[in-house]
Amino acid sequence: MAKIVILGVGNILLSDEGVGVHVVEKLRGEIESSDIELIDGGTAGLDLLPVIESCDYLLIIDCVKGGEKPGTIYKFGPEEIKVKMDNMKLSLHDFNLVDVLNLGKALGKKLPKITIYGVEPKSLNWSLDMSPEVSQTLERLIKIVKDDVNKILKEGS
Repeated sequence: MAKIVILGVGNILLSDEGVGVHVVEKLRGEIESSDIELIDGGTAGLDLLPVIESCDYLLIIDCVKGGEKPGTIYKFGPEEIKVKMDNMKLSLHDFNLVDVLNLGKALGKKLPKITIYGVEPKSLNWSLDMSPEVSQTLERLIKIVKDDVNKILKEGS
């Protein structure tokens, strides 16, 4: 069976920036399988490279500034990452995602199949609370992630 990692990244002290971490925490107890690992990546950057190379499928959830209205959900396929990143801001905080993936490739690391889910922020101010626009998006995003996980699991059966 394929190993799936759901990685939520972001800083929960900066309102909507913590959306990835909040989603992973909400998924705990909702997704239960020995083939799925839920990871709170916080603001780690290069430290996540071992996590990235440890799985077959990597689902990353983060705040993404793409210029749409707050709460907009973005979903990128692996082949779209580089193209999308040229127009959007997404980072694993010290290094952007493309840099981490390129470093992994340069080091000869095995990279998984990757899907990125981003949510357009409204607020990046100091606060433990997300904006209403982003908070109202969580259930829809969780459903999208769970549906994708189920598809992966069915393919692996």
